Amino acid sequence: MSIEDNLRTWIDSQGYPLELRTAEALRRAGLWWDHGRTYTDPVTGKVREIDLVADLGSEGNRSVQAILECKHVGKGKPWVMFATDQNPMNNRGFVVQTPATDKMRDTINSVADDNRLHRIDFFQRPDVVGFHLVVSHGDNQDAAFHAVSTVVTAGIELARQHSSFGHSLLYVPVVVVDTPLFTCVLPNKEEHYQLQRVERATLLHSLGDGSRVPVQVITIEGFPTFIGAANSGANKLLGLFRDGGSASTIAARSDE
Repeated sequence: MSIEDNLRTWIDSQGYPLELRTAEALRRAGLWWDHGRTYTDPVTGKVREIDLVADLGSEGNRSVQAILECKHVGKGKPWVMFATDQNPMNNRGFVVQTPATDKMRDTINSVADDNRLHRIDFFQRPDVVGFHLVVSHGDNQDAAFHAVSTVVTAGIELARQHSSFGHSLLYVPVVVVDTPLFTCVLPNKEEHYQLQRVERATLLHSLGDGSRVPVQVITIEGFPTFIGAANSGANKLLGLFRDGGSASTIAARSDE
């Protein structure tokens, strides 16, 4: 086996091809993206690298961005999201719990009960929501938690950092996987769990203060569809702000 063949074998065993495929899907969708953005881990104080940050939509000083962690765990290891049809978060929660800078948070809070926001892709309250994500057939059960924790922490820390500059930014946490994704649900009043293969599922990641942050977990096959819907949703959200939304002062608050 040649040096190049050995190198290809090593690259294929890592997460780099998935990251490249994800970036290519963003390029095809006509979206701006960036590799290697960093943030400071608030627990360890270490600088961490984000796989990808994508601009889902921008207008003036307002922007909706996706924080993307691309997770490769090897063939034959499906992801399983243990989920419930008893969603503990209401429609408003899916809006206000998404990481955002202070300026964007003020704007979002003023219209969080508007049904137009609840129909936006990344704010939609799903019928089934996840509470635990694992990688099957493997010993490293921390891989899933680490991926989810990374995108949530990155979103929160970037929001905190950019708040000091007066930016109006919303960060949508996304984990992209390259093996099958299943939900495992025990329906209300049923005795047997149900497994369903999906291309996308929403996980509520719990923080230390008891709050929860919605995280989109998506297969690479389902990623182009998500990106199209998220881009459309971001533009609708920015349009709502531009048009004044349901609160007469929203435009003034956003531009202060």
